[in-house]
Amino acid sequence: LAWKEPSGQRTFLVLEDKTGGRPFAIALERTKNTEHVPMMCNWCHAIRPASDVALMTVAVTKRKRVGLYLCSDISCKSNILDSPSVHDMRETLDKTEKIIRLSQKIHNFINREIL
Repeated sequence: LAWKEPSGQRTFLVLEDKTGGRPFAIALERTKNTEHVPMMCNWCHAIRPASDVALMTVAVTKRKRVGLYLCSDISCKSNILDSPSVHDMRETLDKTEKIIRLSQKIHNFINREIL
């Protein structure tokens, strides 16, 4: 489950913890983007305008933030299930394999960088 707050500054992501099956949530903050070139989401590999892909960061501690270039509304699953954009790179993975890869990337990011 993901949603962007009306200001567009933060996006929230809630998912199931793989170990305990409990909900786990993170708040991603969008950084100001001065680039006007298309960018690729690190999770779903969609290539979108800079207004739709942004550096999203998470506060790990008071002194440490980590981030990735992500779809600013975390629409990664929809991007995978919809037909690819004409700008997206061609991949040999089918949609099911892409969803599995997306899930692995999200959980790896959380386990390596946040927990």
